[in-house]
Amino acid sequence: MENAVKTIQEQAKPGQLRQPALCRMLTFCFLSPVLCSCLIARGANLPRPAQLLPAETVVFAEVSNFTQLTEQFKKTNYYKLYKDPAMAPFIDDLKSKLDEKVRKSEDELVKAVLGMDALPSGRVAVALLPGPGQGFAKPHVLMIIEWGEAKAKVQDVLDNVLAKAAKEGVRKKTEEYRGVNIIAAVHESEADFSPSYCFIDDCLIGSTNSDLLKPVIARIKGGGGVALADDGDYNTAIKAVGPHHDIDLYVNLKQLKKLIIAEDPAGKAGPIVSNLGLDNVISFSFAAGVARDGGSDSSGKALLRVDGEKEGVCKILEFDSAALRVPKFAPADFYCATYFNFNFKEAFDALGRIITGISPQMAAILYMPLVPASPDGQPGLTIKADVIDHLGSELLSFRSLDKSSSASAGPKIEIVVAIATNNRAAIEGSLSRLHALFSMGKPDASRLLLGHTIYTIDLAALLGPFMPGIGPSVRSLAQSPAMSHRKASLTGLPGNVMPKLAFTVTDTHVVMGIEAAVEGAVRKLSTGSGDLPRWFRRARAAIPDVVGLAALQDDAAAAEVLWKTLKEAAEEAKLSSDESDRGIKVGLGSAGLSFSQTGVDFVNPGLLPDFDAVRKYFGISATYGIARQDGFFFEFKYLNPD
Repeated sequence: MENAVKTIQEQAKPGQLRQPALCRMLTFCFLSPVLCSCLIARGANLPRPAQLLPAETVVFAEVSNFTQLTEQFKKTNYYKLYKDPAMAPFIDDLKSKLDEKVRKSEDELVKAVLGMDALPSGRVAVALLPGPGQGFAKPHVLMIIEWGEAKAKVQDVLDNVLAKAAKEGVRKKTEEYRGVNIIAAVHESEADFSPSYCFIDDCLIGSTNSDLLKPVIARIKGGGGVALADDGDYNTAIKAVGPHHDIDLYVNLKQLKKLIIAEDPAGKAGPIVSNLGLDNVISFSFAAGVARDGGSDSSGKALLRVDGEKEGVCKILEFDSAALRVPKFAPADFYCATYFNFNFKEAFDALGRIITGISPQMAAILYMPLVPASPDGQPGLTIKADVIDHLGSELLSFRSLDKSSSASAGPKIEIVVAIATNNRAAIEGSLSRLHALFSMGKPDASRLLLGHTIYTIDLAALLGPFMPGIGPSVRSLAQSPAMSHRKASLTGLPGNVMPKLAFTVTDTHVVMGIEAAVEGAVRKLSTGSGDLPRWFRRARAAIPDVVGLAALQDDAAAAEVLWKTLKEAAEEAKLSSDESDRGIKVGLGSAGLSFSQTGVDFVNPGLLPDFDAVRKYFGISATYGIARQDGFFFEFKYLNPD
């Protein structure tokens, strides 16, 4: 698998007009469609793409009708937001930067592709397949696209690309196969990589290997062997996520596992797959609908299909279905709620079996005492008997906004996480012993509030000895007024203060979060529950009464947080523009959104309008999951604003 990823990365590297650049250009031609306009044209009278692809296809994605999908997209609030005059400065600036970037590009191929001004009209399908005789170590892409009246434009672009590539040693090779001309770009130094394509009516069929085109052509002509559409699992999996199939995705996990195991020279992949309990994980399927319901801009269903009893990782993640209830300690103004009915006891046992299969010595660590027996006869504390066995089967969290802070500072975010417990006295006794160990007996590390003990954890003090760089890092951030302002807006604390974590134990849950959030939960618990937010009642009504997991969110509130964070990031960039090494990061880890120190690489959040001007476009998200006999089923619904 690692080799497969490396191969894809190598093919995507910028370079001269040899195969990697040509592949990049062709792929851009094929995948450039975006939901912004459409062409109304006829489509080739061909079988469905799944009937043309081989049964060993590993990944298959399809848009059944690009023209229709585009028209459906124009009915959504996403498109209305894009077209709103208040967004024009931001959108126009983004377009101009992209145009300028293309204009200054030295890559004539990129200019040609972006200047093609053509989009597909019918089906668009992309598949990832093992290379002929190469397995999945060198995967190849195959694409089937109906271009309609844009066919001539596409042909001209491809002809121009090949003409330019010829100047750099790429040879155009034409081969007739069953009455169809296959055109390949061949370079002697990379014989196994030959981007190829052909046209049948208005349908472009392309691949990174010419040998993969011939079976497709053969199936169009009535031969070609077993196809993906003949596979029972494919049909079962895709049907299970219907009825809307504007966009489909199918991942053949059974075939992927088979290829990985077959290509492992050390023979370790098979035992690892078995030990993780993945032998009977068959496939993953997903289907999405766009504006198929008057009250919903988008919806989607997914199925991780498991054939037989769930084991290993699947057993760990298996969730029990139950009704969604809001505990009394939940913040009154929460805008996001997540539920996961997670059986901690069974999950811990399954984890122990997995680790035992890998290393019995490592597994033994799970059952070693976390706190040794004390001289006065108090027994040692183990994670299984003294913690896990006292947990229930519910993990939930609530995210809330405190808009009492000034408008310039933005809303304060508080997150409360809770785990159900079946024995308050036992779990609090165990956690208090662990807390005493980590807090090193500091008397101010716990305090009473309304009959509940709040245990605090000073991360700066706890992690300092193990992470010497944490102190200077925090001080460095604090030295920047912009960063201090942003930290204050997100946590409600001064920018140079690292918030303390805390937890408390109620009759039903262990409640965790930053200290202020836990204190708020205790106070809320004492005052009793109030009316649930209207958005939550609407979201809960949109999913089944009994589910295994759920994520419900007021997207208007969530978008407002992101919106203001982006605008603050732009302001930070201006304040710190004199520091060349300072960048702006929004998000967690490497997945966050990054901006240059001026904030204007391609996105300038400073041009976004005030959020109130676009609030009307944001609705509610409701996602749920259920563990079924055939695997794990998920459904997503976006509910339009009232």
